[in-house]
Amino acid sequence: YCKKVHSELLQIASERNDTRLIFLQHPILSESSKLLANMVVAANMQDKGVEFHNELFSIEGNLNNAKLKQIIEDLEINSAKLNIDMTKEEVTNIVSLSSFLANGSGARGTPTFFINEEFVVGYISIERIKALLN
Repeated sequence: YCKKVHSELLQIASERNDTRLIFLQHPILSESSKLLANMVVAANMQDKGVEFHNELFSIEGNLNNAKLKQIIEDLEINSAKLNIDMTKEEVTNIVSLSSFLANGSGARGTPTFFINEEFVVGYISIERIKALLN
């Protein structure tokens, strides 16, 4: 559901000047989600974290090594530096802090939305999101 709503969130944020998206790296699904969260944070050390995050969620079908390598190449991310940065304690701490914030706010699943005064867990339609923003 995160993947499904991602493009809709980007669309809303691009249409509205009063809306800000904040994505927390909260890997709860599997070891691969932890690896991807670390990759996003490490890519941010090359000022490519947001772009990397967005590309991950725009992939058609399942993510595989070939698609992942293509994203890294397309975004001109230094893969050697990315691999080194992914193992840094700082990256692990940032992902842990993100998860701590998500858990502390009540997010037990993904996606979770905080829209104005509303707390919503799970997929919601773009129409509902827009209604909550008004």
